[in-house]
Amino acid sequence: MTATAPTAAAVSGRQPFLQTTRGRLAVAFGPFVVIQIIRRIFGDSLPEWTRTMPSWAIPDLPKHINRFTDYLKDEQFLGLFNFREFTRSVASLIDYPLDFSAGLLLTGEDSLGIGPMPWPMLVALGAVLGWYLKGWRLSLLTGLSIFYFALFGLWEDSMKTLAVVAVSVPVAGLLGFSLGLLAAKRRWFERILLPFLNVLQAFPHFSYLLPVVVFVGLSNKAGVIATIVFAFPPMARLTLLGLRGISPEIIEAGEMSGATPWQMLWKVELPAARRALMVGVNQVVMGCLGMVVVASFIGTNGLGLELKGRLGSLRIGEGLEIGIAVVLMAVILDRLSQAWAAREPEHRDEVPHLERFRFGYLAIGLTVATYVLSKVSNVFNVFPTDNSVSFSGTTDAVMDWAQKDLPVQGVKDWLLVNLLLPLRDAFEVTPWIVGVALIIGIGWALKGPRLAASAGSLALAIALSGFWFEAMQTTYLVLTAVFLCMVMGVSLGIWAHQSDRRVAFIQVGLDTFQTMPSFIYLLPVIMLFRVGPAAALTAMIIYPTVPATRYTMLGLRGVPTDKIEAALTSGCTPGQVLRKVKLPLAMPEILLGLNQTILYTLFMAMIAALIGGIDGLGTPLLLSLTNSDIGAGSILGLCVALLGLTSDRLITVWSADRKAQLGLD
Repeated sequence: MTATAPTAAAVSGRQPFLQTTRGRLAVAFGPFVVIQIIRRIFGDSLPEWTRTMPSWAIPDLPKHINRFTDYLKDEQFLGLFNFREFTRSVASLIDYPLDFSAGLLLTGEDSLGIGPMPWPMLVALGAVLGWYLKGWRLSLLTGLSIFYFALFGLWEDSMKTLAVVAVSVPVAGLLGFSLGLLAAKRRWFERILLPFLNVLQAFPHFSYLLPVVVFVGLSNKAGVIATIVFAFPPMARLTLLGLRGISPEIIEAGEMSGATPWQMLWKVELPAARRALMVGVNQVVMGCLGMVVVASFIGTNGLGLELKGRLGSLRIGEGLEIGIAVVLMAVILDRLSQAWAAREPEHRDEVPHLERFRFGYLAIGLTVATYVLSKVSNVFNVFPTDNSVSFSGTTDAVMDWAQKDLPVQGVKDWLLVNLLLPLRDAFEVTPWIVGVALIIGIGWALKGPRLAASAGSLALAIALSGFWFEAMQTTYLVLTAVFLCMVMGVSLGIWAHQSDRRVAFIQVGLDTFQTMPSFIYLLPVIMLFRVGPAAALTAMIIYPTVPATRYTMLGLRGVPTDKIEAALTSGCTPGQVLRKVKLPLAMPEILLGLNQTILYTLFMAMIAALIGGIDGLGTPLLLSLTNSDIGAGSILGLCVALLGLTSDRLITVWSADRKAQLGLD
């Protein structure tokens, strides 16, 4: 057997150029730099198609989508009904549970004669539930938060919002669980479901509203349907992950005991996947509450509609009171669902009956007592409006002072002149061929031709949509916000990871910020900056900083102890350990944090379009919602999703390669 002659590279011990860092950078940015140099030299002499996608190459998809939508709305199937009549008939089924929950919490109608609940009753029951799930602290938080709704005269709107959430959560949870269960049992369905979930979770909030408006109309139930569609994907994904993550030993033990498939599911698999399922329920709850606020654009009653009105008229003080109510509702629902997820099943057959059911008896006693009080005096039925309080006047006065005496305008002008406007101008003139070449180059450098082709096709799809210019206007703002978020998030994560006390302190803040519906972040921004790119940028850097910080802490605290001890033993300083050991090993998690930060920033860019004064995909998307233009709205939403999917594809592969190089798989 003859030996193969070694190559020159092997003899010299050198890597091929394309496998070196310089080679990868040349592949990634070479085409981009070359095209930019050609543009600088030849200017407008370059073919027009290299700068702007030719109109003949852009399929008129909005027109075709609108034509198909009109067909579904107007054409009769078999001479009996059209699609819109069918969807509205199905949507009317939501009226029954919605009327029941609204009657139970607010009106007293269609609730089997057991509503409405007096405000002290709901305060008391919330406090008992918090005590039962996690002790007196959660009890106090829940009771005081519900009391806030009554004290500030927001009881009616709060109950309308809570009624919508009470209907949306069970339906979205059941839908997500069913799809996740089917995917866990059938591989072919998983291959269909996962890409569908990826696209759904990449779409902005407003894209969910358009088809509902067209086929259901403007109404409270329309918002419920949009909320359900928005909130079920996390439940489906976590159900699939939970069932697929069950230990093989548990499955084998169930099969060896002779359990039938149904017994395996209900007595083995679901209990083993309980933690993942409960986290899914928590995500559904938070998704529903966040979407209910946005769904006010299509007629959903409650706090979101009131907050939208206050922001539109710049009544910041009143808007802040409503915003706090939304945050408090989000916090208590999040804490209660988390406590429920963390609570293990109890088996206390030998415990005395009264002790076992003490919380149930306490809830019954308080229900009876508050009901009797509500019949004795109307004060305990409806909170007197004369006794409600407000700090809106003080808030407005503080905002006026801040606008006059703080250097807010100076900061805003500096951001515009020195950062935002130059970046906007640079991105606006970026030809589509340059952007696509850059994505292809980065994909090739990271993983070769397959990644280059998949990522490049996503970027090319944006160019073919006809909204490349608007996509670049969004991209410049997103990249600026992502850079600021990563600087703040990574720095905060590095500082916090050094002690358990710091981690616990930062974790409370992260949980609080992540709990808030994205709509709420517009409040402080409008207070200080009013409208414009600076206001939008400020709104976009709070919420997305959460994953950047969280994943940095997770990565740094997950570095193996033996690696750190080896570095310290070799004489490394703490700074060297951080730079040469911790950060490189934590890089895969930090990259995942970057991925989540980009997606969060994209969503916030669409929400920030409500502020006004900015260009990009968000403004025409809102306009399409106003005009019920489902064609343009669908393509604009798809462009936002494609931006997110492009970054997700590149960063996920980059993170996986880093893990493989570090031996962390």
